[in-house]
Amino acid sequence: MTEEESRSGQADAPSTSSGQALRKRAEEIAREKGARIPENMEAPSPEQARQVLHELQVHQIELEMQNE
Repeated sequence: MTEEESRSGQADAPSTSSGQALRKRAEEIAREKGARIPENMEAPSPEQARQVLHELQVHQIELEMQNE
């Protein structure tokens, strides 16, 4: 993944079967956790959405650094 892809959040899907299996399991866990989110939650404000997006991007970069 290039630095620009890291910043934009756009990258190719994992190419290895273990990477694909990990991705599939992570998606299953995310769906399970998503089912626990109340449906009556209010939509986040634009500032809250920016803050969450920033946190996710930083976390993604941390994980990529750990993988290096």
